Amino acid sequence: MELGTIRWTDRLPPEVWQIVLGFATFGTTRQCLAVSRLFHDLAARRLFSWLLIQFGSWEVVRHRFASASAEGDTSSLSGCKSYDVLIRVINDPVFASYVKHVGIAAYAKEITNSEMCKLTQAVGAMHNLRSFGWYTSSHTFMLPSNELLETLTSTCGRLHIDIPYVFGSGREQYDAHRKSFVSLLETYRGSLAELSMPNLGMRDCPTYSLQDLTHLAITYIDEHDDIAVVFRYCTRLESLDLNYIPVLALSAAVTESPSALPHLTHLKLCFSSSPIGRGASQPIADFIRSKKKLRCLDYADEAMSIMAQSPVMSAIKSLATLEVLGLNFWKEFLEAEEFTLLRHTIPSTITALRLCLDYEVLDEDCQWIDMWAGLPGLVFAYVDDCEHGPIVKTIDLATAAKSLELVGHRSKFHEIYRTDDRVTLSEPWSPTQVEFRIAADFGCDDWEWLLRGHVTKDY
Repeated sequence: MELGTIRWTDRLPPEVWQIVLGFATFGTTRQCLAVSRLFHDLAARRLFSWLLIQFGSWEVVRHRFASASAEGDTSSLSGCKSYDVLIRVINDPVFASYVKHVGIAAYAKEITNSEMCKLTQAVGAMHNLRSFGWYTSSHTFMLPSNELLETLTSTCGRLHIDIPYVFGSGREQYDAHRKSFVSLLETYRGSLAELSMPNLGMRDCPTYSLQDLTHLAITYIDEHDDIAVVFRYCTRLESLDLNYIPVLALSAAVTESPSALPHLTHLKLCFSSSPIGRGASQPIADFIRSKKKLRCLDYADEAMSIMAQSPVMSAIKSLATLEVLGLNFWKEFLEAEEFTLLRHTIPSTITALRLCLDYEVLDEDCQWIDMWAGLPGLVFAYVDDCEHGPIVKTIDLATAAKSLELVGHRSKFHEIYRTDDRVTLSEPWSPTQVEFRIAADFGCDDWEWLLRGHVTKDY
């Protein structure tokens, strides 16, 4: 089709079409590959900016799908496709330039030397790479080779590398890659702003690396002294994520330094299961209350009830700048009194809410739907409740929260469409998209941050 003498695709510059495609769904963007050369190039930049390279089948390893276990070729099929992608990246510089984020799903019994070599070559060709994630499990525990890590350091000028701690791995596995980790820290000296690592890496972090950080995530940090080091040297931190941390260790650290980390805008605290009294939670509540710039708070204590955390609830209510909130609680019988406290705690101005509740019995007097209806600015909501007695149905939540655009309910995520007074849900995200979700899936960095570290599944 032509308008006058100018094709309709040429009436706007490519930069504008790129912005337009940014609002399109994945399916629509994929269709653009066949429209024209221009649209193919624009769509490809978006579609292939994130690559997930699979070795083995994560579904089989995690026993999520019985059908996947029955299909013997699932692992080899994904491995074959991934190998083809690596070859394409190595041989096609234009295609390689599209890639900005790479995730490696390492769930095979082993990655051959040839596969690791091709992966290293491919990473070396990704000159626009910004982030690199490595996913594995205790059943198929493996880490990237030293050669791959060295390639990452030499290829990218500024890179976020996430190699998470896996339960069951320990000092032996860490020591095997300690040299590469220390080399990474030295290579990025003066430019390393974000760091995600297991607690074993704390002792190898030089002071100058900690002082440069604005974002820090540590898993299984269990020593009071290690937390004190973070408070003492990470004075520029804007985002802190402490995953599986003992409550008493954090309580002791914040008691000593209640005014530490004044620049925090993001704080994620996920505690190990160890019930405590209100005395230990009060210093943590005071620490949270003192963070006047805090926009995003994720507080997960699955061993405590809502009422037992009333000091923390009071601190949350006092945060005038809070926009994003995540909460985990446990109670055998969830009573109306606790629901009332929770409802009065959540600021009416928040735009994203993650709520995880573990319970056996629900009080029928709790009007959960009214809680979401009372949040007029809520754009994203995630609910992890008990399947045997859910606190809300997905479509009811989407209908009650008038501004909601994306909803997650246990393992299902849906975009929300509104036509006049009619509300409909999109098809759910694929299990792979849910498992390896990134900020681009949500359309908002803060929403991905809110779900980071949390398992999404049906019980």
